[in-house]
Amino acid sequence: MYKKGKIVWFVALCFLCGLFVNYWYGASWTTYTEDDMNNVWVRFCNEGTGEQQLKKDVSLSLEPWKENNLCIYFFNVGDKPMEFVYGFSQGKIGKQGEKMCEWDMTTGNSFSKLIPFTNERSVTVEAKSYKTVTENIKIPLGMSGAIYGCIAYKLAVPQYAGVWWMFTLVVRRTAHIDFFVWGEGVIKNNIKINELTWGVFTTNKKIKAEVDENNRLKVSFLVKNDGNIAQNVSVTWEVSNILWFNKIFNINTKQLTPGEKYTFTADLGIIPFYKWLFAATFTVNNTPVFDFDASGIAEKYKQSWTITETANIFMFTRVVVAILLVVLFLLYRVFVPRKKIVVVQ
Repeated sequence: MYKKGKIVWFVALCFLCGLFVNYWYGASWTTYTEDDMNNVWVRFCNEGTGEQQLKKDVSLSLEPWKENNLCIYFFNVGDKPMEFVYGFSQGKIGKQGEKMCEWDMTTGNSFSKLIPFTNERSVTVEAKSYKTVTENIKIPLGMSGAIYGCIAYKLAVPQYAGVWWMFTLVVRRTAHIDFFVWGEGVIKNNIKINELTWGVFTTNKKIKAEVDENNRLKVSFLVKNDGNIAQNVSVTWEVSNILWFNKIFNINTKQLTPGEKYTFTADLGIIPFYKWLFAATFTVNNTPVFDFDASGIAEKYKQSWTITETANIFMFTRVVVAILLVVLFLLYRVFVPRKKIVVVQ
C-alpha cells in the first residue's frame, strides 16, 4: 500500500508540474487550436481548381502502368500559416456499404505503394492562400477492378517543452480516393535489336564492326527495350574464322527501363592482319524486372528468353588492302593481254 501511495503522489506531482508549465509558458508555444483545424481543408483538383471543380472525394479511372497523377488542393482561410502533414492509407467498405479508412499511413500498407512516398509528407500554406500538390500514381500491370484508399491529414504537431504533450489530442481528417482500373493490364516484354551504320562491312546491319587506330577490332550492336517492363540484359559473343581464331566472352548485365536504348560494345583486341574474315554470333539474354509485387502475374510473363544474331565480318586493315591491291595488279598483268602496237611503214 505504501508503494502504491508513492506512485499516486508521483503522478499527481507530474500533473501539477504540467499545469504549472502550461500556465507560465503556454502562451509562448506555437499550437494549433480547434478553430485552426476548421480553417483548413483538403480537396482534389484533377478537374481544376475552380469552386465547382474541386472535389471532397475523388474517383479516377486508370490504366495500369500508364502515367497517372493525383492533384491535391490544400486551402487555408485562417490568419496565419498552417503546416499540413498528410499520408495515404488503405480504404475499405463496411458492412453497411460505408467507406472507411485504415489508420496505418506507413509505406507498409498496400494502397500507399500505389502512390510512392516516404512516411508522411508536409506542406505549408500561407494565410488566406492555397497550394496544390501533384502525386504520381503507379498502378501495377495485371491489377484491375476497384481500389479503395484515403488521404489522411492533420496540422503539424507542436513541439512541447514539458509534459503537457501527454494530454494533447491530435485530430486527423480523411478524404476518400477510389481508383477504378478497367480491364487487365497487358504486360509487354519486348527486346529489339536496332540497326547500326558505319564501321567495316558486315552481312548483318544490326552488327557494327570497326577497327581503331591501334588495330583493335570492336563490335557493337544497339538494344532497345520496346516493352513496358524493365529488363536485365546480358550478352554473350563468339567470334571465329577458318584460320583457327576463336574468342568467346560475356558483357556485364545492363538493366534497361521501358523505352531505353543502349549500345553494347565488345573489344576483341588486336587481330592478326591475315585473319580478316570472321563469323560472329551473339546471344542476347533478357529477364523481366518487376518493381512491384508480381505474385499475381502469370508465370509466362516472368520467363527469360534469348535472341541470337549472326554475321560475317570483313575486316580490311591497311595491310590487307595493300596485299589485295598487289594481288589484283598481278592478276591484271597475267590475265589481261597487252595491246599490240602495229607500225605502218
